[in-house]
Amino acid sequence: MCTLTYVPQIGDELNFILTDNRDESVNRPAKFPKVYSELNSQLFYPKDKRAGGTWFGIGKEKRAMALLNGAFKRHKRAISYRKSRGLVVKELLAAKDLKKTIENYDFTGIEAFFGVIFSWENQMEIIEVIWDGEKKYLNNKAAKEPHIWSSAMTFSLEEHVKKEMNFQTFLKENQQAENLSELLWKFHQSKEAGMILDYGVLKTTSVSRFTKKGRNQYFKYRDLITKEEEEKMILWE
Repeated sequence: MCTLTYVPQIGDELNFILTDNRDESVNRPAKFPKVYSELNSQLFYPKDKRAGGTWFGIGKEKRAMALLNGAFKRHKRAISYRKSRGLVVKELLAAKDLKKTIENYDFTGIEAFFGVIFSWENQMEIIEVIWDGEKKYLNNKAAKEPHIWSSAMTFSLEEHVKKEMNFQTFLKENQQAENLSELLWKFHQSKEAGMILDYGVLKTTSVSRFTKKGRNQYFKYRDLITKEEEEKMILWE
């Protein structure tokens, strides 16, 4: 997992669309997203039924986070790990002081991952949190520009470059379209664009979309195995 795109509204990065494909074993299903009250906060996310974590979620603390499998390159998986990476996502989403939490977080014993955090608490920020199994790396990305990320464990550099090129072509043709969110939804389900994976047991099992429009937040989720789909406005208590 996964492939993730971020597309800000032209001239206003505080309004944006995040779309995420989960590439996972068909034997690892997830529950449809909803609001959970936990970790002294409120979180909205699809829940992995096995580990209880998530790969893509939204927090009431005005942030979203997506998790990609692997850091910079493919790695050999250990037999077991101290903690599921999906639980890390929830903890960072719920953190009251995000940057301090990232700085002090103990990632030892956790499988390598590439996390992308989108924070609009003060100004729009995109923070990459990368753990290669031994060392933590932090990077910032320009919030005014669209971006695409894909898992180092699942996709080769050549496959990522192809996706990047297809994404840039898509943006040139559609970024100013009024129905951009729906066009992105279709793009993320396009085999021709290299967005849908099917290796038998390992496939693209779901697509999620988070749309922020002013104070309103919407989440759309499609389970590609059951073909069930749902879209709702996120309402915090």
